[in-house]
Amino acid sequence: MTRRYDVVGIGLAVYDTTLLVDTYPEPNTKVDATAVWHGGGGPVPNALAALSRWGVRTAYVGRVGDDIWGRALRDKFVAAGVDVSHLEFDPHLPTPTASLWVDRQTGERTAVLGSSHYSAPRNVPANLIENAGALHIDGRDAEVCIEAARRARNSGVAVSLDVGSPRGGVLPVLPLVSHLVVADRFAAFASRAADPATMLERLWRDTFEALVITHGEEGAHGRSRREVEVRCGIYEVDVVDTTGAGDVYHAGYLYGVLNGWFLERRMRFAAAAAALAITALGARGFLPPLDEVESLVRTAIPVGGR
Repeated sequence: MTRRYDVVGIGLAVYDTTLLVDTYPEPNTKVDATAVWHGGGGPVPNALAALSRWGVRTAYVGRVGDDIWGRALRDKFVAAGVDVSHLEFDPHLPTPTASLWVDRQTGERTAVLGSSHYSAPRNVPANLIENAGALHIDGRDAEVCIEAARRARNSGVAVSLDVGSPRGGVLPVLPLVSHLVVADRFAAFASRAADPATMLERLWRDTFEALVITHGEEGAHGRSRREVEVRCGIYEVDVVDTTGAGDVYHAGYLYGVLNGWFLERRMRFAAAAAALAITALGARGFLPPLDEVESLVRTAIPVGGR
């Protein structure tokens, strides 16, 4: 059967307002933002938008409020080339929003969610998942993600999970994941370990195709069934805003999965994509073109790496 979508994503969609500030305000004071960015956000949606920019056929499965922010998110998906045939509008659900302050000196961001309530559609079409190249989830609605991941694995479809912050509710999803790419904060929580090597050892499951743990400025390390351990540093760039770096990293990683690359090449491509993405304000302020990512991989060497 002809594949309709390369990647299907299920996860939280958020409307972001990002403010670049010279300094965080003290209590009862005001500061002026030097730049403002508005747009779509959320780990899975951001990854789908980046993949779509690289020519990957993507579809989003999710639910937003039937309000101005929900309709704006739909328009952002459409503009990015992501299929929204399975996006639902719920009149009883406020669309999640976020306000992000970005430190102009470091590019680090602090986020406040206006609404974190989220539930995925109950009836995700089986053929949508079973005919995809990969399923990308964030585990926020564990029940839906477990059912979708089970369908995917039974059909030989790769399952990728993006989870950064410690969330116990996502743990039941792990046995159904084939590619686990997580931030070190979650890895430390789930493995109850502090050093990278022990995190990797304790998190590894025989059901995984690969496991990667990211460490921000210290790069990433991982392993696969074919590669015992792989380390990759970061590409040095002028950082503006780190928002969405992990999301674009996942996009780069999935691009490598779809192309059948070995883990080391997937990690280098993902690191390059994430590095270019943080040179602009906003989670999708700059989704780097494919040729720019490939050029950075060819011409630069990652530095550091745990």
